[in-house]
Amino acid sequence: MPARFVDRLKTIVSAEVSAFLDAQEDASQGESDTERQRALLRADLGAKLAEHYRLSKSTRRGDEALEDLDQKAAFALEKGREDLAKAALSRKIDIQSGHAAARRALTQLEREIDALEDLIALLADPTSGPGDVESKLAELERLQREASALGQSEKGA
Repeated sequence: MPARFVDRLKTIVSAEVSAFLDAQEDASQGESDTERQRALLRADLGAKLAEHYRLSKSTRRGDEALEDLDQKAAFALEKGREDLAKAALSRKIDIQSGHAAARRALTQLEREIDALEDLIALLADPTSGPGDVESKLAELERLQREASALGQSEKGA
């Protein structure tokens, strides 16, 4: 009788230890998954920051080109060359259309970057709940759909 009791006790203790270790392993796996997600989000953030830098540089060059064309048009009018002034203004109109699209894309990209940074911070915060992360993820997906729609509409235009 005592041998069976000890065997049963060993079985119960073994099951409890196994359940405890499984729970620890699951928690560790969850943390590992979270870290992988954060790493992927940081990589996406890095790509978006690079795109932001590229677009910012492009819009600055566009601003400079627009200013330069204004000066050229004014100079051409001073010299009595209406044909050159019209050409400069025509070129300015062409640049402005592309410039406006780049500004819209830049604004959209800034919103996506903010959402990504918020999501990464939420994943790092142990007090944030799954609902917080899910709502921020839904916001990020919505922003990315908007960016995709914006890109499609500008390609069609």
